Amino acid sequence: DCSPLIHLHVLEAGRHWSASAMDEIFALQAALSAAQEQKSQIRLSERNIVELVNKLKTLGLLDHTLLYTLNGKEYVTQERLRLEITREVARSGGRIPVVDLQPALNVDVVHCERQSQALAADPAVGFSLVEGELMTPAYFDGVAAEVDEELREAGMVGVGDLARRHGLSAE
Repeated sequence: DCSPLIHLHVLEAGRHWSASAMDEIFALQAALSAAQEQKSQIRLSERNIVELVNKLKTLGLLDHTLLYTLNGKEYVTQERLRLEITREVARSGGRIPVVDLQPALNVDVVHCERQSQALAADPAVGFSLVEGELMTPAYFDGVAAEVDEELREAGMVGVGDLARRHGLSAE
């Protein structure tokens, strides 16, 4: 049977309906409820699901931006991958090598590279892609604060030393 809330909404909406129309609606609600409670006799294997999703993609019924994970157990949208990359960068302190995203996110490194480039190209995000690493403005601010502190203490800082200490190119 349907919940009292559903009955209430149907009764309110059906104030001007005939008794037979209301009986038909209640019968349809009961049939829907019974159908939802039944266990399916058909089971699809993971391989069948993958084939089905791929077929839906080729027919244009699913977005072509759907990506297959490396373990073959999941699909992920490019938007979700972008969000996960952003989280990984934040989790790693504002700097992460793009190649480290592949094992963390379980998607091909090519997809990680594409989304990293897109994130770096988006001025609203503010990420930088430097020598294969994604970096946030907050990361650079932290490096700048460290350099500033060292300059105040020592009065001089070598570019090579800074680059080595922060794992950056001296160029």
